[in-house]
This record gives sequence, structure tokens and C-alpha cells, in this order.
Amino acid sequence: MIKLIPVEDKEQLQALCAIYKVAYDENVHAYISATEGLKAQCIFKLDTYRVSLLAIDFDEGDPLIPELLIRAIGSFAANRSGYLFEIEKQVGQAIDSTLKTMHFDESASGYSGKVPKVLQGNCCHK
Repeated sequence: MIKLIPVEDKEQLQALCAIYKVAYDENVHAYISATEGLKAQCIFKLDTYRVSLLAIDFDEGDPLIPELLIRAIGSFAANRSGYLFEIEKQVGQAIDSTLKTMHFDESASGYSGKVPKVLQGNCCHK
């Protein structure tokens, strides 16, 4: 089982942002894996009703990890009035197939979707 934890320490969050070259502000949040030896982390921003994935990094051995991270972000946003989910084309590793499976719409600049629609269904939409 994979467990994600929010990064609540401001200094740790700023350090994570520096690693992934993400501008830090009070609306930036992150999740990291609590499972030792597993890399699964993401940085995102929630600004009023809009949530944006800024960086994602994970072990590629398990195709469920990117969906788990995206669902965690969606749940975080949904619990704080987040409604629109946006992801630019270059946020780290390739997650295109995961985003298409999760009902994101693709455009020239990236992907977008409504949080409730993205969170529909079971993991991997099986």
C-alpha cells in the first residue's frame, strides 16, 4: 500500500520547490510518499477555485502512482472549493496516458478538467 503525506513544514516545502524549480508562495502545496524507498511526490498550487499541478516525480515501476498523486491533489482541491484542474505539458515525467484515462481534456498547452469529473470512478477506472 502506498501512503502519501502532505508536506506541512514550510522549509521542507521551499526546499522541494527549489529542487523542481517551482516558485514558492502560500498557495503551493506538496505530497510525498510515506513509504520508505518509494519515490512519489508532487507539487501543486491551489488558487481560489483553480488547482494546477506544477511538478510530479515518481518511480516508474508502478503505473498507478501518477494516478494516486493526481487523485490526492484532486481530493485536496475538492475539499477546499477547487473546481478546475490544470496541468501543463511539461511537469516532469510523462503522464499523458494517465491524464487521458482520468477524463482530462487535452489542448496545445496542456490538460484541463473539472475536479469532480477527474475524481469519478475507481482507481485506473476499472
